[in-house]
Amino acid sequence: MKKEAKKQVEESSTMAGGNVEGAARSKDADEGYFINREEFLRELQLREVVRRVITIAEQKQKTKLNEEVKLRTLIRRLITESEADTTPHASTAINFLEDLLKRILPSIEQDYKSLTTKTEQRESFRAQLIASVKATLETANINTRAADAAAAEEEGFIEIEEAEEDITIDVTDDADDTPEENKFIDIDETDPEEEETAAEDTGSKLAAQSFDNIEKQVTETYNTLSDEEDQKTFQDYLITNLKLYFDKWEQELGDVIEPTTPEYEEDKEEEELAGEEDLEL
Repeated sequence: MKKEAKKQVEESSTMAGGNVEGAARSKDADEGYFINREEFLRELQLREVVRRVITIAEQKQKTKLNEEVKLRTLIRRLITESEADTTPHASTAINFLEDLLKRILPSIEQDYKSLTTKTEQRESFRAQLIASVKATLETANINTRAADAAAAEEEGFIEIEEAEEDITIDVTDDADDTPEENKFIDIDETDPEEEETAAEDTGSKLAAQSFDNIEKQVTETYNTLSDEEDQKTFQDYLITNLKLYFDKWEQELGDVIEPTTPEYEEDKEEEELAGEEDLEL
């Protein structure tokens, strides 16, 4: 019994001294531990990358939203400014005229600028078109005044003599000092040669066609105006604007410089030198 007790004491003493060996870990177990740790680190890195991508995407989305907000703000401001630019004029006639010019000027400009052979063609076009517009407005004015006079007469407001006096045709600049018999223009006395020349004028022909395209719009717009002051303003400003736009288009045509090439300029110079040598011989 003493021997067994002594053996147990020795074993306990040995264990207490740290000589007890634990279970040995295999090399494979250690390698498995390190592999799992590396995978864990890679997963952390992947999560960090994903988080950064999400952050960048969110920032881009915010930037895009900010840009959209800025764009909408800009569009609203432009719309507001556009509405401010289209504020009606104090004169009804000017408002009507502005709308009419937007519709008729493009076609007139196209026709006018197509006449490039001679300046005289454009001068003829200009004179013919303005004269046609003026005559049409005067005719519309006479018809309107006659209709008003007839309507007023039926209602007993004025006498027939007053209506007839009110619609006197004014065809000259000095109408007030010209006798009635001298206001009539006899178109049958035109020289046949002058008629043929006018008929052959390209500018006049094109002006007649151009006026045919705008006559209805001009007449309808003018007839919509009932106030005499508006009618007078409309007529004066229409004729004035046509003249000003013709001046503008003529200046634009004068500013056009014909394109050239070095080869053309060289050939032209050689031809001029050759011509000078021939003259010397």
